[in-house]
Amino acid sequence: MKHPPVKERRSKTASRPDHTLTAKYFQKLSQEQSQPRVALAEDYRRSLKRILSKKKLSSASEIIGRVQAEYHRTNLGLGPELSRWKTSHRKAQLTLARTLPNYRDWKSLAEMFRKKRQLLGKGELAARALQDIHIDRDDILPPDREVAAFTPPFPLYDSHQTQHADLAEVQDNSLEMPGIGHLVTDVAFEHRKDDFIRTDLAGFGTMDFYDSYRTCGSTFTVPSRGKLKLRATFKNFYNHVVCSTKDHFGFSEAEIDILLEFIIVVAQPNQVKGALFPLAREGLVSFGSDLSYLFPSLDTTRPYEIEYRPPEIFTAGTSVNIYAGVRIFIASVINDMETSARARLWWQLQKLSVAMV
Repeated sequence: MKHPPVKERRSKTASRPDHTLTAKYFQKLSQEQSQPRVALAEDYRRSLKRILSKKKLSSASEIIGRVQAEYHRTNLGLGPELSRWKTSHRKAQLTLARTLPNYRDWKSLAEMFRKKRQLLGKGELAARALQDIHIDRDDILPPDREVAAFTPPFPLYDSHQTQHADLAEVQDNSLEMPGIGHLVTDVAFEHRKDDFIRTDLAGFGTMDFYDSYRTCGSTFTVPSRGKLKLRATFKNFYNHVVCSTKDHFGFSEAEIDILLEFIIVVAQPNQVKGALFPLAREGLVSFGSDLSYLFPSLDTTRPYEIEYRPPEIFTAGTSVNIYAGVRIFIASVINDMETSARARLWWQLQKLSVAMV
């Protein structure tokens, strides 16, 4: 990022009157995304009880501890680190396979539940497609007869972040600058292996989720009875998103999933409605490999436009607050591994327009 936006140190002239309502709205969305995964993890552990007893887990813990200690001792010497890592990883896998009769059953079970988690993600994107929303990454949407158009400075803004289990270390320096419409996502996420004593199944499939959004907006008074068509235009200045996995030898499995979205929210007293627009979804799955993945670059030459039609019919004189912005959702599952993600994206909300339909 050659010229990153400078964080405003003075008080914002904009306000966020709907923060309590919008925060609850996004917390509910985050729970809807995380709860099926949590339920799947609980089902995974119940299935594991049939093949891994406490005695077997205790034996596995001793094996993993010995391999890790030997690996760290050899790191004090000279020689290629990758070769030592491969040797330790292979030794852990082979020793566990010899010691635990049901080790292959565990690997099959882990793969089955990985596919189930993937299906959850696909289902979420399919559900988004059923909404009355539109996102255009290439061409500008055909113009409508606007009744209102808002450009920076925006009088409203809102932001919030939620973490599911507080197991991952998260540094979130994201910010919004309603005076110029800039929205910056700046998140560092590290979900490290827990040094738990493996005498039960609580540590299998350790999960955490992180959800962060930033918006700008304005107030709109409905001129006549009808439905609204909302449109937001974004410009991307910079984007860099990378994720990785690292092995710690043992029952090695890890998965990290990162979802980038645009959002539009309509806030009224006592209720909030909105839509999510998937922009990119990528991630990694590993069964013991140290991996790294860089997201494909987003287009910084042309604007992105999103369109949303709330289903409600509004009466003349109704006042609503309309927000548009960006969101990042990170989901991580680890077992004797760790995951990390680094996301930096710099956007500008150039225009927020309203038409009556």
